[in-house]
Amino acid sequence: MSRALQIITRQQRAMSSALLAVRTIARKALRSGSGNTPGSSSASCCPRRDGDYVHRLMGYTASAIVLVRLSWAAVSRSHAGLAALRPSVSQSRAYLRLLVRGQAPRSAGHNPLGVWMVWLLWILVLLLGVTGWMSRLDAFWGDDFVHDAHALLADMMLIAVILHLAGVATMSWLWRENLPASMITGYKRPLR
Repeated sequence: MSRALQIITRQQRAMSSALLAVRTIARKALRSGSGNTPGSSSASCCPRRDGDYVHRLMGYTASAIVLVRLSWAAVSRSHAGLAALRPSVSQSRAYLRLLVRGQAPRSAGHNPLGVWMVWLLWILVLLLGVTGWMSRLDAFWGDDFVHDAHALLADMMLIAVILHLAGVATMSWLWRENLPASMITGYKRPLR
């Protein structure tokens, strides 16, 4: 029997786990009503008000994790490195044609369409962090443009996540492979 193919390093798993932990902690804090700024007495009144402490902390942490992941990609020489994550229109078109025919080949890392999604998600997280930070600056006080841009980016992120999940489900079905399990364990069955 062939040995499993390692697709995710311990560092990548740690960063993904950190993002999941940030999300989980923030959701629990918001549900318990403790999402406001420390020392605020209005926790029971309005736990989800705009710009609350947990929301900001989650956004800044997610941005930091993406920056760390990009830094890791800059030095990595594996399929997780920037060289392997270079989007290509021609490769994406060819892959899409094969996908439509049900003949898309398996890959160790992201397929050409997945590479575009990786960059889209990273860019959206970073832009959400920047617009969230900008909305707290005095220079933009009372300016709805930054707040509206932040809300639009959040909607775009939600759509991108749904598309990403649909893509993972589709490729799992097409390849007869549990891709979410490979993302957790870091291993896939060998390519043929």
